[in-house]
Amino acid sequence: MQYLLRWQAVPAGIQADLEDLVDQLDAKYFDAKDAAEAAGEGDENWHRAFHKARAAAAVLFACNEDPVRAAAESAFEANAAAHDDTAALRKVISESLHRKGDGHVSTGLGDEGGN
Repeated sequence: MQYLLRWQAVPAGIQADLEDLVDQLDAKYFDAKDAAEAAGEGDENWHRAFHKARAAAAVLFACNEDPVRAAAESAFEANAAAHDDTAALRKVISESLHRKGDGHVSTGLGDEGGN
């Protein structure tokens, strides 16, 4: 995240590690979902795994060199990770767009110090 917060390209090795993490979390989610369905259980166990995998996928997609694809794909995955809570997602995205390279968030009101 430190690279993204500084608006820097994420090194290929870190992206590969993120991709491995997403694959592992997706596998965990699918296994939990299959087990729950086979046992006739609810979705509370696998749902958490699903949201964790989608959050990791959002970070991975944000690393894409194509800014349009990065924004679209990561927003889609983040929406799923946020339980489709678009208000909360909008807030996070808005704050991210106003984040300065030093990690501080600008209010847009002329405060050069951030908050």
